[in-house]
Amino acid sequence: MENVKKFFRGKSWGFYVSLAGAILLLVTAIIYSVTFGMSEHINLNFEVWVLVVALLGVAGFAALSVFEVTSPYAAAALFAGGFVAFLLFISTSYMYLSAVFFEVTSVASFFAAFEIMDFGFAFTATAMIAVWVLSTIGIFTSAKKTVAKHTEEENNEQKITA
Repeated sequence: MENVKKFFRGKSWGFYVSLAGAILLLVTAIIYSVTFGMSEHINLNFEVWVLVVALLGVAGFAALSVFEVTSPYAAAALFAGGFVAFLLFISTSYMYLSAVFFEVTSVASFFAAFEIMDFGFAFTATAMIAVWVLSTIGIFTSAKKTVAKHTEEENNEQKITA
């Protein structure tokens, strides 16, 4: 239990942002498999590789986060998994977007198209884009806390001024 506490104490806020992205990608994979796996809509095709790549991104993030040497690359693995999963998702469902927006001729009909859009499609697309943002934040922030080390002179100067 102490090792787990030490592990999480040593992580910075960038890790936790990426962790939120990993959890979101996991939830997205579950919602994708439930809604698209059971969908009877002709243009919503279930692609198993979307699920596999998303889960590989989450697993890669988890595996790389465990070791201090590989933890800086964990958010990049999450980004790669989310990005490839999104590309596979769009390649199988772009015809659904065509069908939904086919009769859009005005601003009112544009917003009406969003009302008839399937929840699973809208959530999956939005959540995968959010995973990109969260993992990008994780890429450009440190995964572990950095402790400022002062020299003996700096410590003495701080004592004198205090």
